[in-house]
Amino acid sequence: MIKDADDVIELMIRCAYGKEGMIKDAEDVIELMIRRGHYPDVVTYISFMDGYCLRGKYVVTYDSLMDGYCLRGEVNEALAVLQTMKRRGIVPAIRTYNILINGYCKKLDIAIDLFQQMLLLEGFDTNY
Repeated sequence: MIKDADDVIELMIRCAYGKEGMIKDAEDVIELMIRRGHYPDVVTYISFMDGYCLRGKYVVTYDSLMDGYCLRGEVNEALAVLQTMKRRGIVPAIRTYNILINGYCKKLDIAIDLFQQMLLLEGFDTNY
């Protein structure tokens, strides 16, 4: 919610940074906003996703979508995003699986299955 002129300026800055793929600068603005008591909204996340896509960081974009679904309790939708990633040839990262495992913690059997999938199918090394 935009409360004052500072909010408008911060919104413009983070959108500009995101659209230009200047993610680190956008993250710095977000940290400043949070310190001032202003929290990211949907526009912020869309800007970040645009920026990550511009920089070829598609995994981060998909991770953000999955994280959002999991935070809303829509873990099946998050799992569908993982399937879409794989169909499009985008290799999931460890963070991708961590997001889903955290989302499924209330359904431990699915979380364990995802963990095993990460280790066996994707070949990740847990000693990083």
